[in-house]
Order: sequence, then structure tokens, then C-alpha cells
Amino acid sequence: MTCAGFLRLCESHPNLTPKKLIFTNAHDALKVARKSLLKLPKRDTVVEVVFPTHKRNANERFSLEYAEMGIRVDSVVFEHTADFDYYDIFSMKGTASSFSMQTILGTKLGDSFDELFPDITSLSINEPLKVTDLKLLPRKLRKLDCRVQLIRELTMLQLPQRLEDLSIAIGRASFEVPTVIISHLSRIRKLDLRTKDHNTCTKWSLPLGTRVLHVAHYDMIGSQKLFIVCPELIELKIHDHKGPFKDFVARALGIPKTLRRLQLPSDMLAFGPKSSRPELKLSYFKLLQISKLTELSFTSNIYDARRMALAFVPGNFNHLHTLSIVDVKNVVIFGDYPSGLRKLVYRKMNIPLPDLSGLQYLTEVELDSLKSIDEYTGCFSRSLRKLTISGCGFKKVNIDAPELDSLTLSSNNFTVLNEETFVIPSSVRVLDVHMNYISTVSVKFPDGLEELNLSFNRITTIGTLPKNLKVLNIARNNLGSSDQVTHFPTSLTRLDVSWNELTNSWLEKQNLAQYTTLSDLSIAHNKLPSLNLDLLPSSVVLLSLSFNETSSFIGTFKRFEKLQSLDLACNRLQGYFLSLGDSCVGEFFGSDIAVLDIYLSRLTSDDAEVLSEHLRKRSRFLDLDAGSDVLPNLEDLPVFRPKKAKTASYRR
Repeated sequence: MTCAGFLRLCESHPNLTPKKLIFTNAHDALKVARKSLLKLPKRDTVVEVVFPTHKRNANERFSLEYAEMGIRVDSVVFEHTADFDYYDIFSMKGTASSFSMQTILGTKLGDSFDELFPDITSLSINEPLKVTDLKLLPRKLRKLDCRVQLIRELTMLQLPQRLEDLSIAIGRASFEVPTVIISHLSRIRKLDLRTKDHNTCTKWSLPLGTRVLHVAHYDMIGSQKLFIVCPELIELKIHDHKGPFKDFVARALGIPKTLRRLQLPSDMLAFGPKSSRPELKLSYFKLLQISKLTELSFTSNIYDARRMALAFVPGNFNHLHTLSIVDVKNVVIFGDYPSGLRKLVYRKMNIPLPDLSGLQYLTEVELDSLKSIDEYTGCFSRSLRKLTISGCGFKKVNIDAPELDSLTLSSNNFTVLNEETFVIPSSVRVLDVHMNYISTVSVKFPDGLEELNLSFNRITTIGTLPKNLKVLNIARNNLGSSDQVTHFPTSLTRLDVSWNELTNSWLEKQNLAQYTTLSDLSIAHNKLPSLNLDLLPSSVVLLSLSFNETSSFIGTFKRFEKLQSLDLACNRLQGYFLSLGDSCVGEFFGSDIAVLDIYLSRLTSDDAEVLSEHLRKRSRFLDLDAGSDVLPNLEDLPVFRPKKAKTASYRR
């Protein structure tokens, strides 16, 4: 949600008490405080502020201003960079000065930081800390995300004793593998241990009370029996493993009976081409002794061509309700699925589409990029509510799922949707068939359909749509390329027809002006040199007209009385606001306008002066998005501070 949207929400709900507020722009926190619509601090509201690495001046201004506003900040985040990217660019030796707290915020760990944020309980730091820096961390911290420079020997980390949630990346600087000791942190419940790759792994001495454990590589914990060191473990995720796995998973890890959620790299169950069937049976039987698991998932990487064996033995996995296998190309699955399975996810696997008709409790299925087939017939139980089958090459489907609510059939090979090629349950309310090759749509959609996504196809016109349809996305098609007109339901509340070939004539025939409930409309990327605003519904609250090469408008924006956010970015509006100021009596926009985007719209300095003078008087106006060359003299007014230049792209 934008800051403007949140402030409007506060106006309409004065007793609003959100559980958590995350400000991705630090100055939005100041806007909220200035408006006094949310009295911060509130006892039950957690306030988090994110400081981007590229906004040092703005961040320093924030640190000077915010102390006077009386805002309690609970969480500080220095914009995160993935470990792999970070270390690939800057190495693990702590030379990444652009990521330092001093560079980003003008302060550093210690007394100055504690004075600036005296109530902080959560901190995410991007710079690589020295081991000695850990003593300077705020002692009240309960959650920490950080990196530590390379270590060479056995090291105990002097971290805050109140920590409950720790995500930390450390690498080693020697061939010998040192141990990192954090077993003294008795309050740790969630632990995420990271490193760049297998060659930088360290070993870890783990806290006894850990409930959730995520590790980058098996070798970081491989020599320990988890039922001894973490006897209350509930969730375990191992992201990668290098080299042959010579022992049974359950025995090697010493998995405690308390474990309920398990994620493993597929190569921990891999076998070579010379493995015999008896060896396979013994291997996967030992794994399945972890019989009280409720969630089980396997992941792989594109470079692993080994085969994986997974078997379901009667009597085991009686509690399993979620199974996920992702990016495992070569997998062999034996036995019947656990009868209590409720969620199944298969992605990028070289297997046929499975028969799931016997699973009576299944509620959600996602099948992505399995073996391709032209025609698919699937039967599911009444329990199924959400079904996704994408990237499987379908041209024709017949799906029987009596109570299905949401259906996604994206990235297939549909060209025609009619009564023969597209048979789906009448219960479907949300349908997504984006990214196909659809040019003709004549099928009768379910009467209760409320949301329909037809984007990224080749549609020029469409047959009758359900009269109660609320949301329609038909972006990136060929609407307007012919004289045929699609009549959308007047019940629509959200419509996206961006990236088509629309004209004023098409808009007039469509009769959008009569749509009284349409609040969110995008007509971006349509090349409309002149746009007749009288052809658009007066009910719009959010309106995007960006990237249309528009230089003039017929009519005025005043007719959109409910309009709050207007996107005019990347048009050709030089002289428009100057002319509007000369000819318009009164307001340019409706009384609710709060956000205006004129980025890269070629405004002149006279345009900028007229527009800024007009917007100064609007008490509800909150955010103007413009290039720094448009409003160079208005940086003293917070609402008009030009945002940093952005890549020209469609933003919604």
C-alpha cells in the first residue's frame, strides 16, 4: 500500500491500529507523523523503516528530522542484498563500503546508533561486520539479520542474549573448517545459517532451544545428531549438499521425533545408475521412518542430473498434508500418495501429470512444467479448491472438480477457447489463462466468475462475459486492431486494457463512460496522441494513462470526482498544464486527488510552476512523482521532493 493510501485509510478509520507498519521510504514515516492521523508510537503497532543504499542524503535528513517527531522505531532494515550477489561483487573481506551503515545513514553501531534508535528490537544490516562489532549491537535485539567477515578459527559470537530469531552469514578464510559457537544463546527459536557456497562453509554449535533451523549446506550441521542438540526442532530446511551422500537421511541427521516440516536437497536421496532395487528400497524406507512429518519438500538445481527415489510405504506419512518437489528433473516415485494429502506442488519435473482422483482431502494442486501433452482430462475430489496447471502444453482440457474455486491454466498452448476445447467446473470464481496463444474466445464462462485474466494472448474480441464479473485483465492483446468491439460487463470494478491498440473510437464504442462501479482502470501503453476523457468512467479512483504518447486531452480531469491516483508518466505533456492554467477556472482535478505521476512527461518549467502552485493548495495531496529536472526549486516542501530517476517502465 502507498503512504497516500494508508493515510486515506486512517482518515476513514480513525481507530485503526495496524499490527505492523513497514516504511520502504523513510520519509513516509515523517508524512504519517506530520498528518497526525496515526499517533505513533502506538503500543500495539510495530514500526519498521527501510533505508535504501542509494539514498544517503535523504536517509541523513530523516535521521535529523525524525527524532523531533516522536516516532518509536522498532525495526531498522538496511536494504538487503542476496548473499551470492553480495559476495560475488564485493568479496567476503568486508571491503563493501557502500553497504556500510555509516555510508547509508551517517552513523555506525555503538552509542550514536543506540541514541538514534533506543527502542529497536529488530535489525537487518547489509555490511560485513567484524566479530568484535557484534558486541556493539543493541542489547534489546530479538531479531537480527547480518553478515560477519571471514573467520579462521573456533569463534564464539558475542551476540545479544535476548535474540530469538537470527539469520547470519559467515565464511571461512582457511582450508581448515572452523566451528562457530552460538549454543550459549538460550532464547534462540529460529535460526538461518548462510554462506556463499560449499567452499566457504563453517560448522556450527547450535542452541538447544532451536525450533526452526534453515542451513545453506548440509555440512554446516552434518556431524551432529539433531535429536540431541535440538530436541524440540519442528522445522528443518537444508538448501544444498555437495558430494555423495553415504548414509540414510534419518540416521545421518539424527532427526528428532518432534520434526513436522522437512526440506531437503534432492541429491540427499539421489542414486547412481548402478544402484540395485534392494538398495533403493532400504534407502527410502529409512527416510520414511520420520512418520509424523506434516510437510515434506525436495529441491534441486539445474546442474544435478542424478535420479531421485521417493517411495510412500503403507503406514508411513500418515500425517503428511503437504508435498512439494521443485526442479528435480529425474525422479522416481513409488507407492500410493498418503491419503491425508491436502497440498501437492510439482514444478519442472520430467514426469507425466499424476492421477490424483483418489485423494479425498486434497485442497490445492500446482503442477508446473511437467511432461507436455495436447489434451488433458483430470478428475478431482470435491475437496479441491485451487488448481494450477501451467507450462504443460495443453490445447484442450476437460476438468472435473465439483467445488473448484480458483483455476490457473497459464503458459500452455491454447489457441481457441470454446465449448469443445475448454471444459471447466461451473463453480470457478477466479480463472487465469494468461500467456497462451488465444485468438478466439467463444466459450461460455461460469456464471459465478468474478476474476478473469486473459493477458498476454492474441485476442481481438471476446464473446459474452459473465454479468457479475468484477476483475478483468486483458492487457497485452490485440484489442482495437479490428472494428469488432468487446462489450465488457458493467459490473467491473477493475479493468486492465494496457498494451493493446486502443483508439478513441474503440473507447466510444465500448461505452466505458456508463460503467458506474469501475474504480481501477489502466489504459497505458496504447499510443493515444489525444485522449477524450469524457469516454472514461467518472467512478475511477485509480487511473493509469502512462506511455500513451499523449500530448492533449479532450475534457478535464475534474469530472473524476473520486480520483485519488493518476499516472501520466512518459507522455508528451509539454505546455499542457500551462494551457490548463490559462483556460481552466477552479480546480484541475477532483477534490480527492492525492498521488500524481508525471515522470518523463516532458513538462516545461512553466508547466511545473503552474502545477505546483495548484497542488500546494490541495490539503489531501500527498505525493508527486517527477524527475529532478521538473521541480528543481521545491525540495524544501516534502510533498514535492522529486524522486530519484527511475527506469521507464510500466508501474501499477
